[in-house]
Amino acid sequence: YSLGLHSTLRYVDTPLTPSTAKVGSAPLPPPQYDHQPDAATKGTQERLPPQFSSGTLFPHRETRLRRWCVLSAPVGAIPQGFQRQPATPTVTQGQQANQAEEQAAAARATYLARYLNSGSSRQPGMKMVAVAVVSENGAFNFALNAAIASHLKMASASMLTSFFRPAFVTDGLFASAFAGSNGVFDKLDLSKSLDVLLLGREQVQYSSDPSLENVMTANMQLEITAFSIADGQSQSWTFVANGSGFKQTEARQMAEERLIKRIANDTKMSLGF
Repeated sequence: YSLGLHSTLRYVDTPLTPSTAKVGSAPLPPPQYDHQPDAATKGTQERLPPQFSSGTLFPHRETRLRRWCVLSAPVGAIPQGFQRQPATPTVTQGQQANQAEEQAAAARATYLARYLNSGSSRQPGMKMVAVAVVSENGAFNFALNAAIASHLKMASASMLTSFFRPAFVTDGLFASAFAGSNGVFDKLDLSKSLDVLLLGREQVQYSSDPSLENVMTANMQLEITAFSIADGQSQSWTFVANGSGFKQTEARQMAEERLIKRIANDTKMSLGF
């Protein structure tokens, strides 16, 4: 770079012709900037025609002037075939650590959002209790959730009936937690939001009686287990009820209505942790 210009040196091989080879003649012609030396003759010497062979200035040989020509281009012009590479930003170890922490936090938040509904922050002085009952078809039974929450409701307890998302069941976390695996509590950071977790599993068996014109009977059983998130202690209760009808849906509905009444009248289930 010179004086703000991109400079390129190009070799120009300019011959002296007889018209300009005389002593005292005019200055040599200007360099030919667009001339490239012929590869076959570059650097060689050629004989002059016979009429110049006796000259004293060029005895028997033609001499070529070799000049270096400086071709200048404005600042910012990029030669053909050249690609300017962007500067690589310098990242310190501290910045790398911060980026890694941010990525880990984002991945953690995405994981928790898959299983937990938002808006269940802990309230000071309140016992946070989540209720989740799953029917035989693998879906949450919100009618039974509400029945249990209503029965255990206390002034010092906040009952959450929509704490989990469907993936909590479909991904197998409900089954693991119901079996007593505390690892699920740790994976979901439940200690930050809950004090007690009540999980219920509903099962139904159907039968028919030909003597009663094939009336359907639904035998329903509800197993409930309450877990203390802090120390892993648990309590369990079981409720059963029967229903009948000409269709399975009718029999099931009757059995569940009777089950809800038994929960409401129960005197054993409590949050005595």
